[in-house]
Amino acid sequence: MSDRSERGGREDVERERAEADPASDVHQGGGSGRPRGGCRAGTAAHYGLVALFALFAAFPFLWMLTTSFKETRDLLNPGNNPFLYNEPPTLEHVKFLFYETLYGQ
Repeated sequence: MSDRSERGGREDVERERAEADPASDVHQGGGSGRPRGGCRAGTAAHYGLVALFALFAAFPFLWMLTTSFKETRDLLNPGNNPFLYNEPPTLEHVKFLFYETLYGQ
């Protein structure tokens, strides 16, 4: 039998390669063979995707909050920008919710 097969095979081969070339950036023990710093782009893409999904999931709540303080005329006018307050904010809809419906009781 060869000396390599008795000592554990692949892990020993990778350890020998890393010891022979100190400039190599191969993980020790993990056996993945990937460079240590090569994962940053993937991590940034992952966090970017998570942030995009979080914004997508939060948008309905932002829309609900924005429209709850708009006046009815502002909501129904198709010429107005739906993301801006074209008229001053009001508590008309909040008062209606708590005093005219069963929600607050």
